[in-house]
Amino acid sequence: MSALGSFVSAAGTLAAGQARQKAAQFEAARDEVRAGEAKAIAQRDAEKLARERRLALSRLQAMQAASGFSGGDPTALRLRAAGDREGRYREGLARYGGDTRAADLRNSAAASRMSGEAAMQDARFGATRSIISGVSSLFRRYG
Repeated sequence: MSALGSFVSAAGTLAAGQARQKAAQFEAARDEVRAGEAKAIAQRDAEKLARERRLALSRLQAMQAASGFSGGDPTALRLRAAGDREGRYREGLARYGGDTRAADLRNSAAASRMSGEAAMQDARFGATRSIISGVSSLFRRYG
């Protein structure tokens, strides 16, 4: 009877390991999707900032023209260049933030997959231990 219990225990251990592995794979897939979403959101934010930068530069140019500045005036050129640099910096920051969040989520997905593999490996060892214990008890009893 104890040998049969060992085989049942082994089957249960394997089933639990498979369940933990599937849960980890699901979590990893979810993190991969979230990584793609983070990157897309950052891209959209960067595009919005690019539009805002272009509009700000256009407004600046219109205000300079209304104030009597010529397009080649050194002050006007410096102001436009500074506005352009600041806008591009913010766009890059938005992209970097999205890339960083996406990388973190991909790393989390990889860790989840490794955790699932470790759980399955532990279940295999546990099942093997149960079977060996059951076979060993049979040999002690009938051997």
